[in-house]
Amino acid sequence: MPPTLPSQKIRPTFFSSPRSIRSVYIILAALSGACGTGYEVLYNRALTSILGHTFSVNAAILVSFLLGIALGSLLAHRFLAYLWLVEVGLGLYTISFFGLLSASGSYGGQSFLYFFSHSHSLALIGGCVLTLIPALLVGMSVPMFSRYLKEHFSWHPFRVVYLVYNLGAFSGVLLLEFLLLRIMPVSGTAYFMGGVNLLVGFSIFMMRQHASSLTELKIRWRNVFPPLLLLSLFVLSVSSSVFQLFFLKTVYYTTGRFNSNFALSLATIFLYLAAGAWMIQVRPSFSRWVFPAAILSTAFWFAAQPMMLTMVAIFNSIAIKLSLPTHTGWILSVVWLGFPLLFYGASVPACMRSRDSVSRDSGILLLVSGLGNVTGYLLFTLALHPNLKISFVLAIGALLAMGSLPGISEISNRVKVYTCSITLLLLSTGLFTWNPALYFLSLEEYESYSILKKQSRLTLKVEEFPSHDQTFALRHYYSPKYDEARKKYFIDGYVSLDLPSEESIAGSAAAIYADGRDNLLVLGFGTGMSAGAASVFFKEVDLVELNPEVVRLQDRFADINFNIHRLPKTQVFQGDGFQYLIRNDKKYDMIISTVTAPFYPASGKMYTEEFYGLVAKRLRPGGIFSNWFDIRLHPKAVSIFMKTLNKHFSYCALNYIYNDYYVTACSDRPLKPKLELLEHGDISLAEYEDKVEEGIQKRLKNRALIPNVLEPRNLRALGVKEETPVNRLDWPVLEYFHPEKARDQHLVFMKRLLPIIDFGYSFADGRPMTKEEFRERCRDIEDWFEDGEPECSRQYRERQEKIEHRTPNTSER
Repeated sequence: MPPTLPSQKIRPTFFSSPRSIRSVYIILAALSGACGTGYEVLYNRALTSILGHTFSVNAAILVSFLLGIALGSLLAHRFLAYLWLVEVGLGLYTISFFGLLSASGSYGGQSFLYFFSHSHSLALIGGCVLTLIPALLVGMSVPMFSRYLKEHFSWHPFRVVYLVYNLGAFSGVLLLEFLLLRIMPVSGTAYFMGGVNLLVGFSIFMMRQHASSLTELKIRWRNVFPPLLLLSLFVLSVSSSVFQLFFLKTVYYTTGRFNSNFALSLATIFLYLAAGAWMIQVRPSFSRWVFPAAILSTAFWFAAQPMMLTMVAIFNSIAIKLSLPTHTGWILSVVWLGFPLLFYGASVPACMRSRDSVSRDSGILLLVSGLGNVTGYLLFTLALHPNLKISFVLAIGALLAMGSLPGISEISNRVKVYTCSITLLLLSTGLFTWNPALYFLSLEEYESYSILKKQSRLTLKVEEFPSHDQTFALRHYYSPKYDEARKKYFIDGYVSLDLPSEESIAGSAAAIYADGRDNLLVLGFGTGMSAGAASVFFKEVDLVELNPEVVRLQDRFADINFNIHRLPKTQVFQGDGFQYLIRNDKKYDMIISTVTAPFYPASGKMYTEEFYGLVAKRLRPGGIFSNWFDIRLHPKAVSIFMKTLNKHFSYCALNYIYNDYYVTACSDRPLKPKLELLEHGDISLAEYEDKVEEGIQKRLKNRALIPNVLEPRNLRALGVKEETPVNRLDWPVLEYFHPEKARDQHLVFMKRLLPIIDFGYSFADGRPMTKEEFRERCRDIEDWFEDGEPECSRQYRERQEKIEHRTPNTSER
């Protein structure tokens, strides 16, 4: 008989308890959720920068992502043993993709994406193909993690994973937008997230021995999900997608169409998805009421629109008065506006009951929900938004949601009738309470309840011009200052200007520097005032506009833009300006960029080093590039703007237009304005002045401030330093300077600018000013900006002192 060994105490390891294993899987699921959502943002940024920020390219990328996630959810149960490989594959694909994109130093360089930019069809194919693989892998995560947690939870594993995954997505979006993208390039952020995916995959691989058998019971899906239930989920998901896009539009209208606000909106959606899953997990009995609650809350939103939007101004006012961070009011507003998302987010967990085939069943639900989201997105962008006013879009979304009630067998017909009746009553009430004026105000008016109320009262009428992905409008209002009715042009939360305005001066201010007068390229149309004023001096004009609705609206502005789009010498191209420069080798005497400010996603790439490099290649020797900038950006942003311009242009004249609006005219040679062009345009100077206001010659003479703002001493005076960053596609630092306290920012900029302006010489031809001209200029300067007249007077006194010092005293003789 062998000797008996003394008993040994086995030391427990971290993974020896189910609780520890469960905790690790929850953390990994949250990290996976953070990365999966971040990829949707990063891939969209990268692809639209090169393939074009057009509606069709954006649609192709988003639909590909939604379909890929839906299909991945369906296929997940077939590859349960390879969750680690899914996470590793997702990380490797992302690192490889952005590595190829950045191979030339910035993904605006000669990268492999240019193959897809040679035609619009290739761009659509590229957007779909390049995002389908990561989307499939992202879609597999939730069903797989649900099965891995099945033995470690008394709660329903899918609801827990769905909750944790969406909380991870919520945190990931905020981390991405407000930290990572501000301290590292887009490609660096992608490498970081890809590394996190690799870490998740490696961790799952190391824990594989702790995973029990991953087989599942073979139960027919029809025995788990009645077809009518799946149909109801599909219909509600269509409505959910419509409401999410409407919600995003509302955020744009009230807080601005900025990437940061998109991130806040996306984070809010994921927060509500997580809250909905938690609600169903804690109160499973509420599952039967999710569908009616989603329908009623959407209809209530429609009826209570004035109250909802007024609360945005109230939250912002409170944040400002308490000196809280600017985003505090916005975050509260976004959460308040998105309340119906709570019930939409609960719809998928509410349909999940069985634990037997958790990965397959959750995959089916996520597939149906994903297909519903795709259908809702296409319905919104192809049918509803281009043809209806924004109010009717929301009303139809609520009506669609009512179609989900018949498939919910757990609630009685009486409850269904009550739900439909109350919904119709709320929608009918909303037709009378809806206030369209609240959607078409400037962002500044939402910072104060009193201003919002006043501007809403002054609105006379609103003309909406819907399109695929943007809403254009003309807001007619009474102006107490001018004691007349005026108009503002509105583009998705951006109010461009009053009509009429001095916008035409911007086109003329750059055109008078041109040597050649054969052809002009205008990127971005707007009202056409800048393009029309500049086109007077050129024989041929090419116009590139991203949105076809803008071109169709030009007849409304024919009286102020010289009817430019109807002229025989004008060709209009619909598409992305960046892509146009990539595809076309045509050379121009002048190129004008009139797109919106760089903090707007669609136009941000038009202020990058890569864009300016393309422009320089498309200009003839001595050609002019005109770019406007807004002092509301912040003086630091102006420094970045100037340094980025200086990467490809050696000479830039600075021209003042009005308020905080400036225009640069840049070239490869020294610049001198040619005012004689005003006498030899396609129309006489007298007719020209009738269209763009009187005194055009004087205005252009006085507002050409600095012959070369890119001289080293001028750049130093404007705050350009060695460490000042350059705005690049891979690191668009300008997009984080939102319009804020415009008046204060303008004063700071002017304090830097005024000392480097030589007021004693003619801005037009460089001749010394006479005594009378000098005094008159100082009086004009005072009307333009504060602190301008004192600086002009100081230079005038110094000049007079020098003259007196040089003049001999005749009495002493």
